[in-house]
Amino acid sequence: MNTVRPIAVQDRKYVLSVGLDWADQKHALSQRGWADGQRPQFEIGADPASVEAWLAQLKALAGPEGRVAVGFEQNPGALFAMLRAHPDWIDLYPLNPLTVSKFREALFTSGAKDDPLDSQLIEELLYHHLDRLRPYQAPEPELRELDLLCQQRRKAVDAAVACANELCSLLKVYYPLPLDLHEELCCSLTLHFLKRWPTLEQLKKAKPQTLRSFYYQHHSRSQSLITERLEKIARAQAVTEDLALIRPSVLSLQRLVNQLLTLQASVAAFDKAIQALFAQHPDPLICESLPGAGPRLAPRLLGRLWLQSCCAESPQRNAEKERDRPAVGSQRSSQDHRSALVSQQVPLPDFPRICCSFHPALHLGQGLLSGTPCSR
Repeated sequence: MNTVRPIAVQDRKYVLSVGLDWADQKHALSQRGWADGQRPQFEIGADPASVEAWLAQLKALAGPEGRVAVGFEQNPGALFAMLRAHPDWIDLYPLNPLTVSKFREALFTSGAKDDPLDSQLIEELLYHHLDRLRPYQAPEPELRELDLLCQQRRKAVDAAVACANELCSLLKVYYPLPLDLHEELCCSLTLHFLKRWPTLEQLKKAKPQTLRSFYYQHHSRSQSLITERLEKIARAQAVTEDLALIRPSVLSLQRLVNQLLTLQASVAAFDKAIQALFAQHPDPLICESLPGAGPRLAPRLLGRLWLQSCCAESPQRNAEKERDRPAVGSQRSSQDHRSALVSQQVPLPDFPRICCSFHPALHLGQGLLSGTPCSR
């Protein structure tokens, strides 16, 4: 019969353990003194002054040499940044919200939930199952910045796609001609075209020479293409003349066009910052050489992979997992064996060396891995 062995944890002796359930206005806390076992529960404000005052009290309780374990559900926002600023005496344990939810369901089948209860459960997870939890390890500031830049750029791109889809649907309702005139809706030419002529009535009033000058200014100089566009404009007929529909649509069009222009400028600024930071890293060639990794995906891979490698499990923990792995003659099914094999992933700190083994071009750069030569 297989038994679950606790994972050996060294140098993780704490004076206090804290369970924290964060919220927008107030944070619920549950503290436990490991010497006396006392467990006070209280709430603090979410403002920085209240958090700093609590941290000062916590440091006084821990003493000059004591360390504190703080557990919380992931993504606590600004609170995480404030706690992360004290690595000399605080160890952070981010918990998956599903872990806390399942632990609560195991103890309270009624489904009752409140913040003080969750803070108590988080602290109990810390105190009783510390050997199964992994502390947060801060990566390099440059990698955190690169990863955050990539995330924020992705949000800007998603917002631009949503605006473009809404704009396309709006034009089909009252002004479909620009979709026929231009191949790309989100290019600078089309957006400035819509900004200048938001209705077919205004477009038909424009002189042909004015339209030619507009296309020249936006680097569209094909005479045949311009002539074709002018002919389409001359033949175009209005979808509707209902002003009750056109006027609100024009306002919505102006909003969407301005949003797209702003978002495109924002994405360009993100790209510039990402490329500058990506070029400063000692290992950019590794991600650039991966199949399908272009100038947009390579920085995202670099940030994600190296951030994950900072949180990779220690060799001692991997050794414990190897000992806990069932023998071939055990009673577990073949499916369980396959799952166990799949779960044994290669430690991510070795990822750069693995890339070198699959990409011979990377062997030319001997200084990619912090001065360590690559070997096949």
